Amino acid sequence: MQITLWCVATKGLLDATGTASARCAPPHTGRVGSKCITCTNKLCASCYGDPSKCLSCIMGYQIRGQCIPCRGTPNPFKRSCDVCDPPRVCKKCAFGHGIDPHDSTLCRPCTANRAPDRQFPEGIRCANCAADYRRCIACVRPVDPGTTLQQNTFVLQGKCAPCPLGCRTDPGRCDRAGHCLSCSDGYGFNTTTRNNNAPSTCELCKGNLAGDPPVTCLSCVPGKPDQCIKCAPRGDGQGRWWDVAAKRCRFCPETCAECSKGGTCARCLQPCPGEGCKRCNASGTCLECVEFEFTAQGYFGYDYDEDTRTCIPFSVYA
Repeated sequence: MQITLWCVATKGLLDATGTASARCAPPHTGRVGSKCITCTNKLCASCYGDPSKCLSCIMGYQIRGQCIPCRGTPNPFKRSCDVCDPPRVCKKCAFGHGIDPHDSTLCRPCTANRAPDRQFPEGIRCANCAADYRRCIACVRPVDPGTTLQQNTFVLQGKCAPCPLGCRTDPGRCDRAGHCLSCSDGYGFNTTTRNNNAPSTCELCKGNLAGDPPVTCLSCVPGKPDQCIKCAPRGDGQGRWWDVAAKRCRFCPETCAECSKGGTCARCLQPCPGEGCKRCNASGTCLECVEFEFTAQGYFGYDYDEDTRTCIPFSVYA
């Protein structure tokens, strides 16, 4: 059995080889003076002076001369209780567990999880039900397998629920009642609901498809989804601008990162790094190499290497 343990040590502590160390690293979880030692008991989190004399235990165990498992801890890798005193009375439940209101010394798995469905294939797990295993306080943010984006959640009557679609992903968020406080990229507030003091809702900006990133319009005028405020750049950094007449985002010139109405460039894209790279993304990864050129001496250009995403010089002499 291998357990990862850490014992925060004093300044100037030496490890087993005598080298200065800020903490005792596994398996040297105890110390004698300024020297790190290995505690005899693998369930021991710290020992001092004598490796057989344990001072504290890992989570799920209580020190009673030796490490005694808390109630609900069959082994170090599967436990319902993190801290107990005495061993039969739990003081702090493990992640995903809460107190049984009928037995305050016992922790049970949270039951307020959202069941798996087509929208959330793995469901939504409850992250904190400490006071009552049947009622959730905070939920885990699930990841959408299609977009790999984390989904915002809230607690509805003690159970986990997803935020509305218009504020389900960052920078959107919703309150404890499930009302949008800020909109996700590609959405804008509906002013009708806001002006009537009704719960705020976020509606899809024109030109975007629901749940289908990347979006072309990042944000739109509240109550006017067909009027974009900010267009999203392309993956390679090439900017977009809002064409009022056509009511759509249009691309800036090819080497332009930002442009004003009409496509007048305001900020240029930085040259792509590496020899022969014609087009790259915002992080500098090459996407396309310059074209071959024919001269009297032959063909000259670059081949794109899919593995390294770099341009390899290539020439054929006449």
